[in-house]
Amino acid sequence: MQKLGEIASVKGGKRLPKGESLTIDPTSHPYIRTRDIENHVIKMDQLEYVPDAVQKKIARYIVDAGDLVVSIVGTVGSCAIVPAELHRANLTENCAKILLNTEDYTTEFLYYFLRSPQGQQEIFKNTVGSTQLKLPLYGIENIDLPNLTVTNQKAIAHILGTLDAKIELNQKMNQTLEEIAKAIFKSWFVDFDSVRAKAEGRPTGLPSEISDLFPDELVDSEIGEIPKGWGLRRLDSLLELAYGKSLPAKNRLDGEVPVYGSGGVNGFHNKPLVEGTSIVVGRKGTVGSLYWVDKPFFPIDTVFYVRTEESIHYCFYLMQTLRLDTMNTDAAVPGLNRDNAYRLEFPNAPTPLVNHFSEIAKSTRDRISIAEEESKVLSDLRDTLLPKLISGEFRIPDAEKFLEEAGI
Repeated sequence: MQKLGEIASVKGGKRLPKGESLTIDPTSHPYIRTRDIENHVIKMDQLEYVPDAVQKKIARYIVDAGDLVVSIVGTVGSCAIVPAELHRANLTENCAKILLNTEDYTTEFLYYFLRSPQGQQEIFKNTVGSTQLKLPLYGIENIDLPNLTVTNQKAIAHILGTLDAKIELNQKMNQTLEEIAKAIFKSWFVDFDSVRAKAEGRPTGLPSEISDLFPDELVDSEIGEIPKGWGLRRLDSLLELAYGKSLPAKNRLDGEVPVYGSGGVNGFHNKPLVEGTSIVVGRKGTVGSLYWVDKPFFPIDTVFYVRTEESIHYCFYLMQTLRLDTMNTDAAVPGLNRDNAYRLEFPNAPTPLVNHFSEIAKSTRDRISIAEEESKVLSDLRDTLLPKLISGEFRIPDAEKFLEEAGI
């Protein structure tokens, strides 16, 4: 073993000067925060930026493409490699960058080691603080690293990178499938593209059995123009928003059943509260958040979960159009008021049309679930392989052959 500080230097980021703030308007200086690192990847969709005038004061605290960064406060130990799009971005004081100073170690292998269970254990060993954990820079330098040749490091990183590439491909495919389902729902039930096409004498582009379900005229309603003959329907006639159940944090530490709060999965339990497919809706905290859950789960008391006798798939895509996230309607504590949500109205589409959409959505969700399961298997395989490859228990050529035979 050798210490990380023997093969690399560790440098901290920098907070904005007092009184200054970030902007959502893009500048030449994106700012990487801990919240932007998700699943060991820097997400690009919610970045904020340093104003040009402010950046001059913190210009030294930047990262280059290919640098390895790790969070040191909050979600301690979340690490990522800086992508090309964030070359010369500023780095928060809650993260540090690790710069290799030797050719005997590779950034890619170090990245995979730090994100592995073994690496995360090393990080945890070097954290300090009782109320809020922090990973000091000297703690990073004190992390024990395995002694491997550069050739083996590169081979291991290539094997694990191949698994990650497949996982990323699955994620992109799922994102595309989800966008297609949303686009179809919006076209049919929000923008009424087929109704407008018929009204203008244009083809709808849909099979006749679906096209025939749309009228050729829009009429006024209390929520704007809707297809003639559809009328309006209240949300409480379609579904029930059932309350989750209180579950102390100490009881969310073990088990196979995911526990859902308004921010998503926040632990595991032994027994589910809900057995079938449902939708989790943020009630307190991240108000109006929506999660599709197709396995047994436990919703806690900061969320609702959906019960319905009708299509759960239709409910899911409908609820995304109702902007529940804007309904902070409880006076004392911000939250989603169920009675107010129940009063929301939407166009009452004919049942055969809803059924057609539900078949499309079910096929889409099934494909997404299969890809998610495959990604979980690949992720577990990646985390299992690393210690075995480091120890020599599993030979690198055998691992490469295994991936080739598996078509990965």
